[in-house]
Amino acid sequence: MREKPRILLAWELGGGLGHVTKFMVLAESLLAHGFELWAACQNLPSAEITLGRMGVRLVQAPVWPSGHGNIPEPINYAGILARKGWLSADGLAGMARGWRNLVDAIAPRLIVANHAPSLLLGLRGSDIPVLFADTPFGIPPLASPFPNMRYWQGAELLPVMHAIEEQVLAAANQALGMLEQAALPRLCDLFQDVETCLMGFPELDHYPERGAADYYGPLYAETWGEAPIWPRGEGKRVFVYLDTAHALFEPILNHLARLPCQVLVYAARLPDATAAALSKPNIVLRNQPQRIAEVLARADLVIHHAGIGLASQALRAGVPLLMLPNHLEQAMFAVRVGELKAGKVLPNDARLIGAALRQALEDSRCAEHAASFAARYAGHPVSGTLDRLVARCLEKAGMSA
Repeated sequence: MREKPRILLAWELGGGLGHVTKFMVLAESLLAHGFELWAACQNLPSAEITLGRMGVRLVQAPVWPSGHGNIPEPINYAGILARKGWLSADGLAGMARGWRNLVDAIAPRLIVANHAPSLLLGLRGSDIPVLFADTPFGIPPLASPFPNMRYWQGAELLPVMHAIEEQVLAAANQALGMLEQAALPRLCDLFQDVETCLMGFPELDHYPERGAADYYGPLYAETWGEAPIWPRGEGKRVFVYLDTAHALFEPILNHLARLPCQVLVYAARLPDATAAALSKPNIVLRNQPQRIAEVLARADLVIHHAGIGLASQALRAGVPLLMLPNHLEQAMFAVRVGELKAGKVLPNDARLIGAALRQALEDSRCAEHAASFAARYAGHPVSGTLDRLVARCLEKAGMSA
């Protein structure tokens, strides 16, 4: 029997289902084209409920096992790397070597990577083609130093950025020396000779000063999950997807219970007793992923942490956002949504939540701007993004479409 050509999907950094659901959409098409698919994922339980059940072969991705230690919050992409093991030459060499050995064992024709910088380091000097498909956050503009992620704070952070980048670059080059590979002249040269695919909209790029770039558009699973069941009643429909451990999760639901709205909540890993206590006549909690396209077809508002996946889907459907950013990537994205006036950031204060929620339900201005955004991209379905990405995979893998 003729052996099927292999493609490796690689995911190293970042949490949430967004990474694997993107791969899931791509994997369906690649499997139909006759590829054997492997996926090296940092979170195998998430990969199992998506990719594993499709017949994709799963393996554990090399990941940094330790916490952040005393490393400060990141200022730029180098700061993210610093918190993920890139200040330890030995540790980084181990991760890079692990990626190289994994790739050698699988022997793919092509690697499709998502948020996998240590993979790029491990493949330095390799001739295996890589397609780096990620959101704009995961593909920073190539500059030295990498651009300021907290661009609203000004130029006073530039010396700190330079210092962090020098430390990370020094550790990376020590690791490359252990692997007998050429040093990086600049840290941004990590992406040298790697084809990148920006999976997002230009208006929602985390880096507003990127300049001219080729945006593929977002990629997401439109029909995966269970069919949504909204509570019965009158008022606007609100979809809530928040970390159930967040301090404002319960206060937000308690306030929504007293407002004229119907609320559907995706609450993964919420204890049954807590879910029962929070369930109200106008609030339904579900512990399984929802079919987001069906949710957004009826929703009037989305409340979430400003993740780019759900936000892109919502705005493409003309649904405005209320955002509660949990970390820097989400804060950067929330700024861009705010610039479009298609959403607002919730105050991180339980005393102010009630008034903010009421105002969001009564004010139609964000909905109008979200509708304008949806109209702008009405002729650009997500299938177009997928078709283009698959075509690049076929070409780089030496297959005809």
